[in-house]
Amino acid sequence: MAAANHITQERLRSLLHYSPETGVFTRLRSRRGDAVGKVTGCVDKNTGYVKIHIEGFLYLTHRLAWIYMHGDCEGMMVDHINMDRADNRIENLRLVNNSQNMHNRLATKASKTGYKGVFVVPSTGRYIAKIKVNGKPRSLGTFATAELAFEAYQKAANDLLPEFCRVA
Repeated sequence: MAAANHITQERLRSLLHYSPETGVFTRLRSRRGDAVGKVTGCVDKNTGYVKIHIEGFLYLTHRLAWIYMHGDCEGMMVDHINMDRADNRIENLRLVNNSQNMHNRLATKASKTGYKGVFVVPSTGRYIAKIKVNGKPRSLGTFATAELAFEAYQKAANDLLPEFCRVA
């Protein structure tokens, strides 16, 4: 999805303006009918990420925002704190490693419960809460409802995981 090449902060700033308050990029130069000052980027319908084409390469806007404000983010991931992939305000972005990024995710579409860390035990119909800490899975117990299991997950996340992974 993202370009394999690397754009420098200097080159990015010569082509686009980034508003840290809104998370929006605008053009500093006209391009194929796009006027100077025009908002650029589009939301990918499949992923929810905002993308921008620059000089023939596709970039994810949250990575561009980080580069624009802080310079290089090579080898790290830029995480959306509020999990809204289209919210590219700099206050909503943070640099994380893959493990940290995985904690800041919602339940997958394949989840049968709709809750992160909560699974149905088919033989009993009860719900089990699980969490990974330092790459090791931990069972948090079984519960009568998915909501109770998720409460246990939230408490464990807030007690056991680093601050960047805390659940609101």
